[in-house]
Amino acid sequence: MFTVDKYLQHLGYEEPPPPTLATLRELHLRHLSRVQYDTRYAGRLNPVNMADMDLDETFDNVVLAAEGGMCLQLNTLFDRLLTGLGFRSTVVGGGTWIPGNVFCPDPEHMLMVVDVEDGSWLADVGHAGISFTEPLRFAPGVQQQNGCEFRLLEQDGYHVVQTRTKGRDWRMTFRFTTQARVAEDWTGVGDGGGPALMASVRRRRRAVPGGQVTMTRNLFTLVEDGVEHTRLLRDPAEERDVIDTYWEGRA
Repeated sequence: MFTVDKYLQHLGYEEPPPPTLATLRELHLRHLSRVQYDTRYAGRLNPVNMADMDLDETFDNVVLAAEGGMCLQLNTLFDRLLTGLGFRSTVVGGGTWIPGNVFCPDPEHMLMVVDVEDGSWLADVGHAGISFTEPLRFAPGVQQQNGCEFRLLEQDGYHVVQTRTKGRDWRMTFRFTTQARVAEDWTGVGDGGGPALMASVRRRRRAVPGGQVTMTRNLFTLVEDGVEHTRLLRDPAEERDVIDTYWEGRA
């Protein structure tokens, strides 16, 4: 059953922190470290609307049982945690960049705009690829996190998030609008086959000290201090070692 206290305990808090920017940054990073992105149980999602979920059941599976989840599950839960702590959080939506230099139809991805202290910040604990691990200031200009660079651009009526690791070119991450969204807005996304499609390819991501790791099938990427290392894990023993090191037993 969802409770703010149980959520905080899972994230390593002994008591509720105040709704400050420092808390938002810490919560965001802890969440990415302790609640993984994982498509393994995507088949449980509602095929008509993947954002339509039982909050208590989702919390029990994704957080307490350490199964992890996908963007709609992770960011729905995180938004409820933020509002439960007194943050001013607005759920917004957009589309993830996919090969072919196109974005998924809007809305496909979910994230939050959080107004705190001196401005607005983007919170997203549910992205599958390389992205920010701490909230991103909703403002122009290049921002740095652990050696990675991020920037926000305006394009075709959307805000576009780009990222760059050391020695690499800028790449698209996702785009979004600031229109406030509710779960019903995701009705029909994926035309009923969304959960099956997402479950067909095992994808994982989590934050690690100094960076983040992602894995799509057996393609593993470690970003550490801004340096990106990618390798194909052909040896089952090597793949098992990577999973044990970065995912299994780390929740």
